Amino acid sequence: MIPFRCCAVAAFLALTGCDEPARPRLIATSNPDAQQRAKDALRDAGIPFSTEIRDGQEFITWPPAHNAAAEAVLGRTGREPFPGKRNAQFPDAALQKQFTQWLLKREIKHQVVRSYGQEWVVWDREAGDLVRQFMESRGADCKNRVAGGRAGAEGC
Repeated sequence: MIPFRCCAVAAFLALTGCDEPARPRLIATSNPDAQQRAKDALRDAGIPFSTEIRDGQEFITWPPAHNAAAEAVLGRTGREPFPGKRNAQFPDAALQKQFTQWLLKREIKHQVVRSYGQEWVVWDREAGDLVRQFMESRGADCKNRVAGGRAGAEGC
C-alpha cells in the first residue's frame, strides 16, 4: 500500500507539472558600448534587470518571467553585430593581419568591417570556426619553427 502523503505529492506534481522552472539568463559582451546599449534597451522596454560581476566581467540578468521579452528586445539592439555570419575582432592589428593573410592563403572569402568603433573580420558561418583553426595552425607552425631553429621562432 502506498502511503497517502506520496499519493498527495504525486497528484500535486501531476496537476502542477514537473517541468523545471525557467532559469535566469545571463548575457555579457566584451564591447562596453554594446553592453550599455543592451542595458538601455532593457530599461526602455521596462524589463527589470540587474548586473552581476563574475570573474571581473559584468553580466546582465533578468527574472525568468521576462526571458522572451528580453530576448526580443536584445535581438533588436544588434547584440550580434553580423547576423548569420561568423566574426572576430583582434585587439592587435598585427594578429588581425596574420589572420586575414591566413584566410587569403586558403581562399576563404571574408571582409574587414568597421562596426561598434572597431574592425571586425567577417566570414560565412558555413566556413566554421576559423579563429580556432588559425590558432591551431599557428601552434603547429611555431612548434616546427622552434624545433628547426628557424628564424621567426622568437614570435611563438
